Amino acid sequence: MGVSSGLLCLLLLSACDNYPKDVENSLAKIHERGEIRVGLVEEPPWVERVGEAPGGTEVELIKQFAADLGVEPAFIFLSEARVSESLKNYELDIAAGGFTMANPRTEISFTRPYHVTGDEAKHQHVFALPQGENALQVALEKFLGPPPSSASDGM
Repeated sequence: MGVSSGLLCLLLLSACDNYPKDVENSLAKIHERGEIRVGLVEEPPWVERVGEAPGGTEVELIKQFAADLGVEPAFIFLSEARVSESLKNYELDIAAGGFTMANPRTEISFTRPYHVTGDEAKHQHVFALPQGENALQVALEKFLGPPPSSASDGM
């Protein structure tokens, strides 16, 4: 490889820092606030009210993710429509409520399935996030671990 090719490669590689990026810097804002804003849609056993406190499988995962980030979760129960609107407007960082790949929405984003109980989309559980918040999504998907390849690999 010639000197000019080497310099070109070095220039291109140096332009790749800080990727993936968040359009609204959600991950950085979470760290600045010291909390992750979480919208919850009640859908037992994934998300449920235990007295006034949130509980359920997905709530526990979010608590662990928040601890992994070194922040506190701030939970709020909302309707599914309000969760979608709040994510679209970047008022929430993440949402949980038993969402599956069968809940398609174009105005928000979803993680890859983290829990699979069958081959159909309705059996592939995901979390919802604001669109374009790639660093946050990558951090959450790394936390969730490798995707299950079949129903027998799910949680």
